[in-house]
Amino acid sequence: MTMIPERQPFCITTSHSLLLNFLLKERGPFHRRRNHSLRTVKFLLTVCLQITLFSTVLLAESAADGNWPQWRGPAATGASSSATPPSVWSETNHIKWKVRLPGSGASTPIIWENLVFVQSAISTGKNVESTARTNQNPTADNPAPPAGRGGMRSEKPSEIYQFTLMALDRETGKTLWTKIAREELPHEGHHRDHGFSSYSPVTDGTLVFAYFGSRGLHCFD
Repeated sequence: MTMIPERQPFCITTSHSLLLNFLLKERGPFHRRRNHSLRTVKFLLTVCLQITLFSTVLLAESAADGNWPQWRGPAATGASSSATPPSVWSETNHIKWKVRLPGSGASTPIIWENLVFVQSAISTGKNVESTARTNQNPTADNPAPPAGRGGMRSEKPSEIYQFTLMALDRETGKTLWTKIAREELPHEGHHRDHGFSSYSPVTDGTLVFAYFGSRGLHCFD
């Protein structure tokens, strides 16, 4: 049981009355001045906050515009306001370097300063025969996996893959490091026009994010 204490009676004395009369007389002009000051402070704080946010956005866009931090570039338009790429190129014309990457994938590389990042799914050559035979003869108790939209999904894999993120030197194309996000057997096939690495990485200049679908989202610093 909760006990609620009895309230004590409140008495207004002569001194209280004089103080209340003074406050009531001064309440109108005082509160008007006070409210005006508060509105001024709120307005100034709002302006400062908007300027700070706008400056932050401009700095971020300016830093990203000199790079290619995501699929389709800094503004996700496929264009850069500062780059001047050649209009024609070939195997020998306007090509600075070319390297063969391990594995396969449909992701596009991203660029930040002197680093080029790209994702790949690399076959390890390790087969898992028992898993591969699981759905070779589908039955009512063991149905075949869905083929995907339009029946375009490839067969269920039986080989273990390394899902990797690579960093290359922008000037030479040399692989600087390779990070293995996961090494496992994919639980289903992929679209026949793509592979197990179809997503492009994303970076803010400090962290790099690599997404491999069911293999998870991974962050590297």
